[in-house]
Amino acid sequence: MKKIAFVFAALAAGFGLWSCSVEPMAPVDENDTVTVLDAVFEGEDADTRTVRQSDGSLRWKPGDQISVFTSAGTGGGACFTSTNSNPVVRASFSGVVTAPGTGRSYYALYPYATSVSFDGSVFQVTLPDEQEAVANTFADDLFISIGRSTTTSMTFNHVTAGIKFTVTESDIKSVTLVGSDNEPIAGEVKVALGPDNKTPYVKSVVSGSHTITLAAPAGQTLEVGAAYHIVTLPVTFENGFSLIFEKTDGSVAIKTVAKRVEIQRAHFGVLNEADKGLTWAKDYFEMSPYSFELTAKSQSFKLYISSSAEPEIEIFDNWVRLVEVEGDHRSGAYYVFRAERNRDEAPRNTFIQICTESNCYMATVSQEGYVEGDWMNADFVHHSLGMRFTATWCPHCPYMNTGFNNANEQLGGRLEIVNFHATNSAIPFAETPTLMNLYRATGYPTGIIDGRVDIPASHDIDAVANNTINAVKQQESTYPVVTGLEIDSFISGDKVTVNLNVYAKATDSYKVTVLLLENGIVGLQQFYDGPDQEDYVHNRTARVALTGITGDAFTMEEGEDKAFTFTGDIDETWNRDNLEVLVYVQRPFGSQTRIQSKDYGDYYVDNCLSAAVGTFAGLEIQ
Repeated sequence: MKKIAFVFAALAAGFGLWSCSVEPMAPVDENDTVTVLDAVFEGEDADTRTVRQSDGSLRWKPGDQISVFTSAGTGGGACFTSTNSNPVVRASFSGVVTAPGTGRSYYALYPYATSVSFDGSVFQVTLPDEQEAVANTFADDLFISIGRSTTTSMTFNHVTAGIKFTVTESDIKSVTLVGSDNEPIAGEVKVALGPDNKTPYVKSVVSGSHTITLAAPAGQTLEVGAAYHIVTLPVTFENGFSLIFEKTDGSVAIKTVAKRVEIQRAHFGVLNEADKGLTWAKDYFEMSPYSFELTAKSQSFKLYISSSAEPEIEIFDNWVRLVEVEGDHRSGAYYVFRAERNRDEAPRNTFIQICTESNCYMATVSQEGYVEGDWMNADFVHHSLGMRFTATWCPHCPYMNTGFNNANEQLGGRLEIVNFHATNSAIPFAETPTLMNLYRATGYPTGIIDGRVDIPASHDIDAVANNTINAVKQQESTYPVVTGLEIDSFISGDKVTVNLNVYAKATDSYKVTVLLLENGIVGLQQFYDGPDQEDYVHNRTARVALTGITGDAFTMEEGEDKAFTFTGDIDETWNRDNLEVLVYVQRPFGSQTRIQSKDYGDYYVDNCLSAAVGTFAGLEIQ
């Protein structure tokens, strides 16, 4: 296998060093190919130019380092280091990387870090939420850029953005940026190039931060009149943002921009004299509310705190826990707590103590007792439904299968997957055409989440998983679950009987679908990028519907529970030990916001549950 020793020539925004060891390049054997890759950075126009030099020009610094990949990898990929001794427009980068195959690409990311990974099309990288203040520029490790090339010419394109500002007060040691809606503005993200293979975008936020703090080096303060840069992810602050200025004596001033602000990639929004005219305060505190009255169910609640000093939180009982802080305490933050479900009939109380440098304050939490069987006071556990239309002769289908399974793992098993095979597949399902017509599926594979959202076919397994997870999160944030399920089933002779209980918190017209699935079917599966597999294991495969395939209609009143019984025949070729019952309840959108990839009708899947035949699955409440 060939390796390539690169020499990069680049027009750059002068970025920086994230510490790959600078050692002599490994010897190149006679089978290696030495290549020169000519690379340029975007941003020559005034609007997108990234200032690193005092004259506004773009330069590579000596020792700048980049990550280079020619296939999926972790650990930062191949580290390439600039060889120039002075800041230059074009710099040579040296390093060794395995050559890509014919027609494949070189991918590169600035800045190098051992934490950078690449899955073949998407980079995973971290933008720090604690940044060092450097007068008239930004720290070396911040302005993330990526490039791709199938030839020896590459363009690096900027991913990140930011806010540029100056200050008028001396003795300022730090500035913190926070959005009014606590938007993620830094953290671990996945970034990729768009369809034009040129324009980068943030594909997803893996672990986001709501704040970024720009701090002067220890013992120093910001220089009056100098330009400073807070580097962010591209972001739209729908309701504005705040800059929190803090001096060395602990006094704080807050600049609030109370309007919609869009920070586009490769651009810096400008705020000159951002601290001018602000009021400085050294000791302040505000909190609300001072008491909470909760029902017996598991639930979250928020405590608002605005304080000059970071509060210390103490919770007196372990049935309440702090789960998240939204925002920065200096400009006002929401402290999000979670109370466990009270399983006792007796009510209970606890306290949350908040202490600052000068005072302690107390919030009381009271929770009602639980009435046995009173599921109306509890939250149903929600399971999403993932439909996959597939076939054994479909070489593209296994990727979506793996993507769904990966999503289910990340969701903690809350995705109920069902595979509907084509009628000419080796595992045919007679009702597949009806469902494909309902969900406007025109090819294999097609994925549908909760009867609302189409999951595009892709060989990018992470993309399938991320799209699935995002659809599930959208479901849970937009359509609160109102139904719960219990399943009991048994086999007698050649028939299966399913006893079902449905619990409803809302009066509505519903539909229920009951399916018999089979796991562990070993057989053929074609693959696009490899040999066909004769021993591929097909799981969660639809065998028969015990209801109408689009669901049997029924109505329920708020607080009602209703029992159903369904029966069906078992084919002698099915493995009875591997049979499973899947039930899903559909609810009409009604007056709720209708979010669908296409017009799939008036219903979405509210909740679902599965259980092996012969076992009982009880009502799941949080």
